[in-house]
Amino acid sequence: MPDFLQFLLTVCVSIAAINGILALILRYFVKSAPPLIMSKRKEKPLEDTTFRISLAYPKLLSKRYTSSFVVHIYLPDTRQVVTERLRTEFSQQKTTEHVYKSSLIVGDVVKIMLFSPEMIFSDPVKKRLNSKTNTVSFVGKPNDNCQPGQHQATLSISDEKTGYEHHSMNFSVEITDFAFDHVSRPLLSQSVTIILSIGSFAMFTLTLLGQIDTTFGLTSGTTAGALASAIYFRFLSLYQRPNITNQP
Repeated sequence: MPDFLQFLLTVCVSIAAINGILALILRYFVKSAPPLIMSKRKEKPLEDTTFRISLAYPKLLSKRYTSSFVVHIYLPDTRQVVTERLRTEFSQQKTTEHVYKSSLIVGDVVKIMLFSPEMIFSDPVKKRLNSKTNTVSFVGKPNDNCQPGQHQATLSISDEKTGYEHHSMNFSVEITDFAFDHVSRPLLSQSVTIILSIGSFAMFTLTLLGQIDTTFGLTSGTTAGALASAIYFRFLSLYQRPNITNQP
């Protein structure tokens, strides 16, 4: 019996010794392996899962006319899609676009609204952000009593349930007063005033010449020539008057 126990002990010691030798050999080969083998596998970069916010609208807004304001909430890898949609929406019209970063993610439910004291916008919109590109369109119209020039407006995005405001961005709009096409109302008014003034002066001159013709028996041509000569010699005398210097 003692011989058997001694045999088992010998076998266990032998197995332990073999395991130790194999572990040493394995450790040696792992340490001596080239580092490139370990670094061949590159980690895939994490995708940006937060949305960008794009606000686009015409560069010039006209009183008495409505304009489109388009809000895109999109993931960065769909930027080209947003660009194509804006090109289709506004065609050849000159536009202004603002792009903002956000903390919004897929699945959020938000309320989007536009506000300005100088403009009237369509009602706020509730939107679930369930796709990579989410589009919301508004219609804006300047107030009738607003002054042409640059004015401020606000884009607000808040949580639909709690009302918590995620983002509030101010932007500028340029309001003009077009009478038709691209002719502004102030310019048209000034042009009409100048034309009426010239017409009134011409009628006054013709009436004066006709009155002189009736009273003095002079023809209108003779009177007009005499009047033009008088004006000419008056200006000539002003510019040819000799300079007077004071001498001590």
